[in-house]
Amino acid sequence: MKRKDLARRATSAALAACMMFTLSAPALAESTDALMQLSIGSYRSSSLLSEENSFPTTIKVNETVVTDENMDDILDGPNKGKLRYDATTNTLTLKSNGTIHGNLTIDAPGVNIELNNTYNTANPVVFGKLTVTNAQDVKVTNPYGLAVFGAVEISCDGEVEITSGESQAVTDNVTVKQASKVAISGKNDINHIVTGDVTIACNVPVTIRNNSTGGMANSINYSGGKYVYSDTAGGTPVDPSSTPINAEANAVYITPVVARTITLTHATVDVPDNKAYAGQTVTVTPDDRTAAGYQFVRWEVVSGIADAELIRSTTDNTATFTMPDEDVELKARYNKLYTITAEKGMASLTQAIQGTEVTITANTIPGRKFDHWVVKNGGVTLADRTSAETTFKMLEGNVTVEAKYKAIQPITVNGGTYTVNGTAAAEAVKGDKIVATAKDAPAGKKFAGWTATGISLTDEQKKSPVVKFEMPKNAVELTAQYKTLHPVTVTHGKADKPTAAAGDTVTITPNNRLDEKLKFDHWEVRSGKVTLNGTKTATFTMPDAPVELEAVYNNLYTVTVNDGTATDTINHIAGDTVTVKANVPKGEKFTGWKVKNNTALSLKGQSIDLTRPEITFTMPRTNITLTAEHKTIHTLYVVGGTIDGSGKSIQAIEGESITVHSALAPNQQFLHWKSEGMGLTDSQSKNDPLTITMPDRDVTITAVPKQLYTVTVTNGTVHDKSADTANPGDPVTIQADDRTALGEVFVGWTVTSLDANGQPNVKLDDPTAESTTFTMIGANVEVEAKYEKQHTVTVLYQTEETGTPTEDISQKKTAIFGDNIAVTAEDKTAEDLIFDHWEVTVGGLEVPGLFADYGKADASFKMQRADVTLTAVYKKLYTITIHNNVNDVVDNTRKTKVGGTVPLEAAPIPGYRFKSWEVLGNNAVVSDAGILTLNDDGDVLVRAEYVKLYNLTVTDGKAYDEAGNPAASAAEGDLITAKADPVRDKDHFTGWTSNVTLTKDNVALTEDELKNPDITFDMPKGDVELKANYSYVYDQTVKVTYGKAHTGDTPADAEIIATPGETVYIEPEDRMAEDLVFTRWEVTGGKGVSLEYDENGTHFVMPQSDVPVEITAQYAELHAVTINDGDVIDADGHGINNMNDGKPGAIAGTNITIKAKDKSAEGKVFDYWEVTGDKVHLTKVNDDGSVATFEMPTFEMPDEAVVITARYANVHDVTVHSDDLSYNKTFEDIKVGTTYKVTAPKIANKRFDHWHDNNGNLNDLDVKAGTFTMPNYDVDLTAVYVGLNDVTVKYGTAVNKTVETETTTDGDGRIVLPAADGDKVTVTADEPTMETFEGWTLTADETVYDENGSELTTDEEGYILKTDGERLTELSFTFVMPAGGVNLKANYSMPAYVVPQWVTVEGGTAFAEGEAAAAEISADPGKRITVIADPNADSNMIFDYWEVTSLDEDGKATATLEDATSMTTSFTMPMAPVELTAHWRTIDEAPSGDGDGAGVAIAGVAIGGAAVWGGYEITTRVILNDLLPEGAAIPANRGELAMLLWRTAGKPEPAAQPAFADVADSELAKAAQWCVEQGLLDAKDGKFDPNGWMPKFKTIEVWKKAFPKQ
Repeated sequence: MKRKDLARRATSAALAACMMFTLSAPALAESTDALMQLSIGSYRSSSLLSEENSFPTTIKVNETVVTDENMDDILDGPNKGKLRYDATTNTLTLKSNGTIHGNLTIDAPGVNIELNNTYNTANPVVFGKLTVTNAQDVKVTNPYGLAVFGAVEISCDGEVEITSGESQAVTDNVTVKQASKVAISGKNDINHIVTGDVTIACNVPVTIRNNSTGGMANSINYSGGKYVYSDTAGGTPVDPSSTPINAEANAVYITPVVARTITLTHATVDVPDNKAYAGQTVTVTPDDRTAAGYQFVRWEVVSGIADAELIRSTTDNTATFTMPDEDVELKARYNKLYTITAEKGMASLTQAIQGTEVTITANTIPGRKFDHWVVKNGGVTLADRTSAETTFKMLEGNVTVEAKYKAIQPITVNGGTYTVNGTAAAEAVKGDKIVATAKDAPAGKKFAGWTATGISLTDEQKKSPVVKFEMPKNAVELTAQYKTLHPVTVTHGKADKPTAAAGDTVTITPNNRLDEKLKFDHWEVRSGKVTLNGTKTATFTMPDAPVELEAVYNNLYTVTVNDGTATDTINHIAGDTVTVKANVPKGEKFTGWKVKNNTALSLKGQSIDLTRPEITFTMPRTNITLTAEHKTIHTLYVVGGTIDGSGKSIQAIEGESITVHSALAPNQQFLHWKSEGMGLTDSQSKNDPLTITMPDRDVTITAVPKQLYTVTVTNGTVHDKSADTANPGDPVTIQADDRTALGEVFVGWTVTSLDANGQPNVKLDDPTAESTTFTMIGANVEVEAKYEKQHTVTVLYQTEETGTPTEDISQKKTAIFGDNIAVTAEDKTAEDLIFDHWEVTVGGLEVPGLFADYGKADASFKMQRADVTLTAVYKKLYTITIHNNVNDVVDNTRKTKVGGTVPLEAAPIPGYRFKSWEVLGNNAVVSDAGILTLNDDGDVLVRAEYVKLYNLTVTDGKAYDEAGNPAASAAEGDLITAKADPVRDKDHFTGWTSNVTLTKDNVALTEDELKNPDITFDMPKGDVELKANYSYVYDQTVKVTYGKAHTGDTPADAEIIATPGETVYIEPEDRMAEDLVFTRWEVTGGKGVSLEYDENGTHFVMPQSDVPVEITAQYAELHAVTINDGDVIDADGHGINNMNDGKPGAIAGTNITIKAKDKSAEGKVFDYWEVTGDKVHLTKVNDDGSVATFEMPTFEMPDEAVVITARYANVHDVTVHSDDLSYNKTFEDIKVGTTYKVTAPKIANKRFDHWHDNNGNLNDLDVKAGTFTMPNYDVDLTAVYVGLNDVTVKYGTAVNKTVETETTTDGDGRIVLPAADGDKVTVTADEPTMETFEGWTLTADETVYDENGSELTTDEEGYILKTDGERLTELSFTFVMPAGGVNLKANYSMPAYVVPQWVTVEGGTAFAEGEAAAAEISADPGKRITVIADPNADSNMIFDYWEVTSLDEDGKATATLEDATSMTTSFTMPMAPVELTAHWRTIDEAPSGDGDGAGVAIAGVAIGGAAVWGGYEITTRVILNDLLPEGAAIPANRGELAMLLWRTAGKPEPAAQPAFADVADSELAKAAQWCVEQGLLDAKDGKFDPNGWMPKFKTIEVWKKAFPKQ
């Protein structure tokens, strides 16, 4: 497009914008001022447009007006082709050649000027005077030479920058009349970078810098106003009124400043007139108001600085701060001083303010003891009123306290010790707690009691060797008394004490001698005058003499009772009366006693009835055995009759005779007897009465009448009827009704017909069976079936975070009252949840005690008569990550819940010592024992803090830590004690030497301290080497075994004489002939020898040694190294040596690398190494540091010969096919014996199922994983597949439960899931919002079955039906995939009250699913609506975005678009009308970018086309560029606008704490809170919506409200 057309279109756009804003946004226009900003903005970016020119007409260069024709080459003559105007960037720039010759005058309102010499020439950029007026930024740069050869005079709105990289900048005066910032730099070590004067006539920051040493200018004049300067960037500001700028210096940084006022209350400041400049350090001092009765307590910051910026002194009451660029107000705050009086004592202060801690001390008064303090006034609380020295905190008011005392009294304890109030003391005062303790009794005596004077003791106190009492107000004397102990001797018994004193009570007990068949009879006193109280266990009072006693016994005889018991012990003495009683088992009858005597004696001589179960006799002088004999008792039952004297039943034993009589109803006649348990003859069955002999079992005899009786069944049937008749003795079967349809379960039968005793007249065979039988009696029978109603047990899961329970369908069950119920809370630790407790309701009411422990996951209880709901409540598990401060690696992770604990264990780290635990956060604490307790939500990071250990080496001595333990290492700051070894004969200790300076408490140890054999120091940060030195100097012998030694003036020999301080050189003997290799030297004698190794060999400085120095050369034996089918390719240390037999050899410890030979030509590959012996371990270190076995391993040579053989394996091929032969591939050279894995290729519409071995010989083939051991032959495998068909789901999701399978979406928005015949597939409908889920419709190629094998049937509308014929309305269900496709759709209905709403589209059409498209349609809420923009006839226009112009009552768009920038988009119909407008833009225009998912909504503006929208964009951007702070980007959302408003306002603190749920950043939260409080932006429901769209016109409106003066 031509420039003229662009100009016209821009003008039209601007006019359209003005019209639009006048009509729709009068708040922005505010008369014509807002619109005028389009042409007079501070950046001059909107100058008047000419129809013939596309750039400002005011640009003049050397009086030449810049036009379309000359803009690419403005100047003529020698400067032709050097200067151009770039309309795109609005910049005047150099084109080429680098230098403008002659004066250069530029008048370019709003234009940037960049005169940059980039052509590597030392010529100046301008060879003459440079004058610039009305420009924006001005930049003159020459990296290689002068910037301007002449004077410079500039007036602009932007920054001025004049730079020379390697030379002076300007060779004349520089004058800047107007700018926003000035920077002049150059480099010259002889001359100024500006050879004239520098004059700055505007109040702006200035930087002038010579990057060498030649100075800046002749003079620097700053007339823009008050300023400070520094000679370094960010340096200390200097006031030029006291120290003017030195133009000869090499740098100056000028900052315009204004002196700010410091307002103080009760304080002074160290600056004149209470004024200071920004950056100046200020000290304030509070007034001394002590004389007025006030004490300074704190500083209060009123305004100007943050409280944290006021630095309070720690030594006095002064404070300092750095002066900001605004006024500051501070107040000194004081508290009232009150007096302190301590009567009979002293106070630490005579005056103090409220809250001050005061110490008081009681006076010492002879003959009296302090007792307590009394607070006479002031109302203070003493820390300890009974302590002679105590403290209190001052309250408001003067304080008076008085010390109170008690008189001191003496105390004496003869034969003992005492304490006063728990401590030893010679005297006491009234009320003291006295404890007197008698001394241990002398040998042969015991404590007998106290005698006392000055105090009355109770009897208990007198008897106790430790007596406690309260001191009276007089002196006290106690004396301990003692008695003699006499022995107590007991034969065949024992006394409770071996000795006793006169008056003691002694208890004696005889020995138990029953095992000797002896029974205690009585005591006999052998010596001593005592009276016994008691017979067996007896007591007596000890006389003042020894006592001897003996227990006397009688013989015992045994009574043995079989099947019975003796009423007393089984052991008796002759003549005892013995009673025995038979133990007759239940169901047995006693028949008599059987007596067995060990002698000829008989109980019968005592006239005892042995047929009675309990007998009594006199014990003879012999043992007796009695056996109780009995028989089983059986029952005879008579139905329809009686037993002589016994009613309807009788118990009898085998052989007894019993007579029965019929007893029928009056209207019945006896017919015959019927028996169970015994047989009756025909004649016996007709006898009435009937006599029988009882057999050894139960018997039932029934009198059968000649009459029928009625059986009535309630809730059941007898013979398929509710009532029927039967003969007595007939079996009758009854059946309970089925009442499951009523939700009731049969629980048992009740016989409601009763006999004469009020008992049920029949006995049912099984009262709990729904069908049972009984034998008919001679009476009517009535029975009733009983039922219980079923109730439901429901298990829910709920977490504390969500609070929304979910049901565990698997545990849902029905039960009746009394059933045993067991449920278990699911283990959810994999979801980072842990079971906490059960919440239980029965019939909707909370029940606290349904089962024992609500905190256990397993719960069991009895079913109640109501529905039971159990909710398992879970707590979230949080991760405890443990790492350390050494290598910052994670040592361990654990999990726990809030309130849970985790034991922490610090892992040992070589070279470090564990110090402490640090929790990086505030939601957990760690105890001293290392137990972490989680106190609040959130994961926890715990760091184990270690301190580094440094080596501690002591020569001729030892080091110890603070606990006295030997120390070979220590951490920085540890207290170390070094002790020199004891001085040996002829030696004396001379002092310590160390590799570092040793200090203690940060003070270096002195030379004298280092001469002590024992020194203590603080471990430094680094290794410490200490040496204890001894004095001893004389020549000594040096002996070398297997080698020679020499000094500079002695020949080499095995033994030489050397002087301390001489250098001794040693050389080993060559012993290769013995297959020995020298390895090292070992000092075997002498002391202080330190061997050194360098290019001159091994040597040492002869030490001071009182014994000969002995050094022995050490050797290692060579062992043969044999590598079969391989080679040695590397060896460290002493390497590989040829032994005497010519074979290679190595010494133990050598690391040897070997390599197998290449045998690929033989069809073999290396398999493994075979090692003879068990002392060689082959390894190879990989690049990543791991170890692996390989063809080229490394091993450490053992102390013996080594034989290693490389072994090889055959290789074969593996061929893989697909079952349809579409894939065929062979993998070659697979080693026999290795585990090999094949992978099946992917084939469209198929899924791999298993592998088939075509040879049939692979026994270990995993048919699913494809792994096997490679055999010694070629392998041929076929991948077998199953066919896949699609499951499509409309309005839902599908998951293959058999095999994890990805889903796709088709063009109709349906979910597509491939599945094979037999796969289990679970589908889930989308969660309904306002709709109601009606069920699933199904179409399929084959019959579909559910996961239980039941066929899925459908009704006439295609809805899936459940087994009960009702529609399947569960949102989720599972089915088995048939051998064909399955199509499912989730169906919904809208509530009846939902009213259809209108959709109106400007510039496009809309349609609901299955309906026609139109510019205006009606649709039900909840439907998916699609809108399509109409094509634009203008090929230069492209679609930009959709605007939702309908707003709800909150001013938000009524619909949320899925993609507002797409010509075709969709949304869900809300319960409100929706209006949309399609917007377009030109091809070269940037997208609007101001939309979100809800579409772009510009309130109140009906935008009719791209031109108008372009005008809106231009107008709003220009207005915002003027309104917003310089360099600030236009806010794109609410959060960015809030931050910009808050920062521009100076970051004021909001009145309330922010608490927005959707704002995490603390600064943004403050900004949002402040904006809401100022009424600039709103917040709803605790959310700020920081990402919400912010239209530009709304941004302008908010900004003008916040800053109306702008």
